[in-house]
Amino acid sequence: MRDYPKLSIEEFGRELLVSGDLDPVYIALHLMQREGDIDKEQLYRWILAYILCYHCGCASYLSEFAGNEFFQRVMIAATNLEQTPLGGRWPRSSERRHWRGKFAEEVVAKLHFQYGDRPEQFVENIAFDSVGDPYHAKFSEVAKRVSNHHGFSHWASFKLADLIDRVGIQNIDFSFHDVVIYKDPVLAAEMVYRQKNGLPDNVKVKPEGIKAVFDYLIDHFSDYTAPPLFDRKIGVQESESQLCKYKSHLHGHYPLYNDIREIHHGLTPWAEINSTAKKFQLRMPVLPI
Repeated sequence: MRDYPKLSIEEFGRELLVSGDLDPVYIALHLMQREGDIDKEQLYRWILAYILCYHCGCASYLSEFAGNEFFQRVMIAATNLEQTPLGGRWPRSSERRHWRGKFAEEVVAKLHFQYGDRPEQFVENIAFDSVGDPYHAKFSEVAKRVSNHHGFSHWASFKLADLIDRVGIQNIDFSFHDVVIYKDPVLAAEMVYRQKNGLPDNVKVKPEGIKAVFDYLIDHFSDYTAPPLFDRKIGVQESESQLCKYKSHLHGHYPLYNDIREIHHGLTPWAEINSTAKKFQLRMPVLPI
């Protein structure tokens, strides 16, 4: 636990939006596409590698390999017997801490069997429904397609859908009910509701109270648009990110600009040996002075 001044949800949420710390990864990927640093196929491979290990440096390195070699390299990361190009073990973030051992090998083997020498089809299949609306998808439909893959559950479904929407691959419609099936945003919304109403920590918050918090945040930040495309108003997925990070902030685990700082730190050694990681780091938001 770290000691730092605790902010209100309004102050904290605003800083996430203004600084780019709501999700720096989305900003970097969007700018890489816009500036021609990465083409569509490499972007799709980057997303697949990222959702497996949840590490930007590792994803950048692995995305440079195409066809069967991509899955061969990802299998090396999964088995973690051969060192990375930097030396040492292949990284996992806490969100993907269970992607290891036999489970990780099975996930990669099944992906390789399904997609062969076209790893890019993983994102294509999730983002687009051949019989549905080619310009919009519902979160529930995307989540179902994600869950059809071994080793991909609720967290991966939400993260993939949000990422695909925010980097402009496919417009995905989220609803409040899509978000409240997850534990952390609900717990965070309960905390904010009790704060706003002067209630003790042991008071149970009803579903309508949780929805009221989401509605309040969406209304409070109605003058802002959703990064990095800035193509619509703030929605439930942005409120979900604000709340999840705010819960960590109040518990001493998320000082301001934490993601920007940690992603830059993790990228630095990879950027020294890998051109995609270097380009990614250059497109990342910088720490506010």
